[in-house]
Order: sequence, then C-alpha cells, then structure tokens
Amino acid sequence: MGQEILTERNKTVAAFLLAFAAYRLTRCPPSPHNEAVLQAWAFLHGHAWVEQPVWEHVQFGGHNYLLHPPGAAILLLPFVAIWGLGTNQTAVSVLLCAIEAALAWRLLGVFGLKDSARLWLTAFFSFGTVLFYEGTLGYSWGFVSISSVLPTLLALSEVFGKRRPLLVGLWAGLAALCRYDLVLVWPIYATILLCA
Repeated sequence: MGQEILTERNKTVAAFLLAFAAYRLTRCPPSPHNEAVLQAWAFLHGHAWVEQPVWEHVQFGGHNYLLHPPGAAILLLPFVAIWGLGTNQTAVSVLLCAIEAALAWRLLGVFGLKDSARLWLTAFFSFGTVLFYEGTLGYSWGFVSISSVLPTLLALSEVFGKRRPLLVGLWAGLAALCRYDLVLVWPIYATILLCA
C-alpha cells in the first residue's frame, strides 16, 4: 500500500513536470493585459480600485473598478507581494496549468481509469483544449478562466472521491470567485453529494 501511494505520487509529480516543461517552452512573452496583477496590487494597498488604465472597467467616484471577479487577483497576491507590478502573469499562468495537469491526472485516477487512459486524457486536457492556448498567453481574460480550473478540479476530485461537503463547498466557492458563472454548478455538486 505504501509503495502504491509513493508510485501514484511520483506519477502525479511527473505529470506536473512534463506539463510545466511543455508550457514553459511554448509560452508567450509577458502579457501586457495583466489586470489580475493590477487588482492584486490594489488589494495589497488596501483598496479595490486600480490606478492604472485597463480595458474592461467601470468608473465610480473617479476610480477604475475591474469587471472580472477577484479570485484570480487573490491567487496572485503572494506573487505580487514579492514581485510587485513586475509580476509575470504569463509565468504564473504556466505554473497553474501545470498544476492543473497534475490535478487532472489525479482526478482520472479517482475515476479508476488505467494509466494509459489517464495519460491520453491528461495530455488531451492539457494540450488539446483551450487551456493550452490561454495558459501560454496569460492574458487577463484567459487567466481568469485558468484560475477557475484549479479549484474546480479540486471540487470534482472531492465530489467523486472522499465526498467531504465542506471541502466541496470551499473549492466550489473559490472557483466561483474566479468565474461568476461557476455558481451554476453548485446545485449539481449538491445533487451528486446527496444522491450518490
């Protein structure tokens, strides 16, 4: 049993490293559309409005407020605390996508799939979907979506794994903080937890 857990952990780490290498080699230069970085900077300075001009915003009281939900900016807080406005949102996007590849591998294991199927499905998820394109760009719009995938994968792993409602709620809530429309998934999670 201990050797089996160690082997599974090694495979998950391998999925992360392979995805990270592929994303790192194909990523674009740092994105000029880094609204999540600007929002995180504003949060660290005690306000919700951003000082810099941005594409999608609403003006109120002479300040610019971003339209995107705050989840992606919250995720960037530690990076922006270290590197400030120089934080490379594209590099963080690459890191997130690699973590999400590992989480996809893990979720497919929860479903009981064999390693060969897990390998192909993880590769498709990581490189055959819009995740690959958006992950290598790191633009504001894609970064918001990429940020929502991580807690969504954790929620799904919990729903189909140990089924702890508190953790499902936590991950589902964090996903909705990244993309508002993910609130619509909450009743589905609840139904699966109650009926299965």
